[in-house]
Amino acid sequence: MSFLSNFKLHVCIAFLLVITNLISLKYLICIYIAIQSINIILNLRNDFAFLPLIIITKIQGKNFKLSRDLSEIKSCLKGSDKGHVIEELFAMPAWYPILSVESVNGKTWEIVKQNLMKFKAYIPSNKKIGLIAKKEAENLLQKKEKINSKSISKLTLKIFLKFLFCENNKPIITESNTDSDTNTVNDNEVSKKNENEKNKNNIQDSNNNDIEEKNRIPTYENTFKENDFDFIDQYLTEEYLENMFDWGIQWRKEIALKEKGCLDKKMKAINSIVNILKQSKFKNLFNWENPECYSFIMQPFIISPMINISDIAVSLKNKIDDFEKYEEFNGYLDHCLFEEHPFPILERYIKESNTQFFVDLRDMKNNFDEKEAAKILNFGTGIRGCLGKYYAKEFIKNFFEDIIKEDFFVPLEGHLYSGRNNDKENFQESIYQMKLLFGIIISEIKRNFFNIK
Repeated sequence: MSFLSNFKLHVCIAFLLVITNLISLKYLICIYIAIQSINIILNLRNDFAFLPLIIITKIQGKNFKLSRDLSEIKSCLKGSDKGHVIEELFAMPAWYPILSVESVNGKTWEIVKQNLMKFKAYIPSNKKIGLIAKKEAENLLQKKEKINSKSISKLTLKIFLKFLFCENNKPIITESNTDSDTNTVNDNEVSKKNENEKNKNNIQDSNNNDIEEKNRIPTYENTFKENDFDFIDQYLTEEYLENMFDWGIQWRKEIALKEKGCLDKKMKAINSIVNILKQSKFKNLFNWENPECYSFIMQPFIISPMINISDIAVSLKNKIDDFEKYEEFNGYLDHCLFEEHPFPILERYIKESNTQFFVDLRDMKNNFDEKEAAKILNFGTGIRGCLGKYYAKEFIKNFFEDIIKEDFFVPLEGHLYSGRNNDKENFQESIYQMKLLFGIIISEIKRNFFNIK
């Protein structure tokens, strides 16, 4: 949705095209939409970029609301219905043939989310993805090879796959406490006094073990065994990572509204992951050929991290002068997300007031208090908040904390198809956006006024 930031020219052309093509049919409809849109624009002087969303919302017969009231935003984001604008008209077609758990609505969303929650019970704790990420970061620090946008995406994929398919899904510290049977006292062999003394010692030993275990710092070495990654390592060749990057780009550029992604390449990515799933310990858990099943792997664990982590990496580097202001890395991460969030807009539909509700994340620093807004907006809130929040935060902290200051960390190099303005649009991309927007507006007019699907 980066086109929203410089859309004045695009919107004017699209609006003229709409009027020109419909003047011979139902010009009154267009005039009515134009009047209503202009009326709202006068009340949203600095939000001209929202004109396409205003037009679509009005065509659908809904009220348009752009809120900068944090308490109102928090309340609205608790809802589960995202409506029928950004996610349905722009994001869902771009995600196809994946059913993005972030975009789908209604029954489909309930099924995909339910499958995801069931699957999460079979994968390691979120702390372990941090340990894997930290190990990869240590290897990078030793090599000191250039880390650009492409390498970040490939390493992100590698780490998430190792996390999902490792054979270690036990608690991080696996050493057991002292066997309670060892100190069992036989009443026939010792006196009551000795038994009580023994039990007292056992309690003390148990407490000491608990304290020692709690104080133990989990590391990659004391958590994973050498053969934990044998299964997935056979797939993680440089050729496979390179192919997955190329296939993943097809979603990236289409979601960012840059150009149409190649469906054949998308299917290659899906089929490759489905093949791994069908050979793995998860093979009998779901029907992995079903989009409602492979989608909850492909979107939150594969494609979204490859896209979003590289976007966030740019922000981490851009704001590096602010790094020392924060005692903890997660505080700095929240700051970077607040300043340059990878998602431009959030939306919900409020049925009671028939209102399509939008939150502009592109310029939060001019509209909200950072500390309060970060808690609500950085990873969302409510039932449709980011389901991978804890995995993402563990990954980002452990992977980037020690390398963001390094000269060889250059995430902006080769960074393309951003959801923000990290790369400039060319003429071809602008034409694609114009055609897409024009097609959506015409389609919505046909559906809402003429009942033509």
